[in-house]
Amino acid sequence: MRNREGSKLWTSYRLFLSVVTCVAFSYGVTAQTYPTKSIKLIVPYSAGGASDIASRQIAAMLEKHLGQSVVVENMPTAAGVLAFGAAAKAPADGYTLLYTPASLLITKAIRKDAPYDPLNDFAPISMMVEMQSVMTVRPGLPAKNIKELIDLAKKDKGKLTYASLGNGSEPHLIMEMFKKAADVDIQNIPFKNTPTIYTDMLADRIDTLLGLMPSALPQIRGGKLRALGVSGPQRSPAMPDTPTIREAGVPFAQSFWAGLSAPKGTPPDVIAKLHSAVQSVVADPEVQAWALSAGAEMRGSTSAGFTEYIRDQTAVWTKLVNDLGLKAE
Repeated sequence: MRNREGSKLWTSYRLFLSVVTCVAFSYGVTAQTYPTKSIKLIVPYSAGGASDIASRQIAAMLEKHLGQSVVVENMPTAAGVLAFGAAAKAPADGYTLLYTPASLLITKAIRKDAPYDPLNDFAPISMMVEMQSVMTVRPGLPAKNIKELIDLAKKDKGKLTYASLGNGSEPHLIMEMFKKAADVDIQNIPFKNTPTIYTDMLADRIDTLLGLMPSALPQIRGGKLRALGVSGPQRSPAMPDTPTIREAGVPFAQSFWAGLSAPKGTPPDVIAKLHSAVQSVVADPEVQAWALSAGAEMRGSTSAGFTEYIRDQTAVWTKLVNDLGLKAE
């Protein structure tokens, strides 16, 4: 009886070992051969915008380093909820990736019931790009720098206007940060898209916009709008003669960023391979030159560093959303 029980135990043990060995072998092969097919990059923005253009440039460069096509899939619906939810629920095999912007955190802070958790549903791979915002004013506004804009806003309290893309949009939130830091009251006027904002600013109907530099640069370089200051902690290499808002004495600095993430549970070796490819892309002089011309800067990081940065930024945006009392419309 004991021999029979021992034989059963030994058979079960051998079966267990064979399963573990097969899984380990399969995992090793997957990591060594990845990728063997095209990769989908989910982008939570419409085609043609600054972030979409950046994501496509990065996707094209990733193809060179990974040896497989990287196909951009735009999912702009519901402030990115569809994109973020789809990425969170995708198979954790490295063949679905997420272009990961600050709006991943902002949208969740506003929409508590959004079907994803920024901190627990994703495996951050690396930071990729940073974009400063730039304060521009309409041609007829008599403000030549940030201090003069603040003085004007305090003199005509509540009369100046700024453009946003609606409550919770990046131009809205960063301008609210500025207003609080500068202790000014400027009225929010929401628009449906960026081109319409510039049309109204050029017609002197909207006073100011704190918008992402890639979309603002053509207006500034064309002499149509005046740039007063940039939002980052240092001056932008794309606009070295434009001071930071902080240089005007406003205790304020905030940039927008985007990185690359995979669904939680993606094999570590696959994450490592993707991370290596991203670092090669962000260090490429051609990519850096392209980014600079567009008003952006390439930023690499470790996976752990990007994870920690997301955690820190979650606290920043959640606090702001809560302070403003923002809720999904």
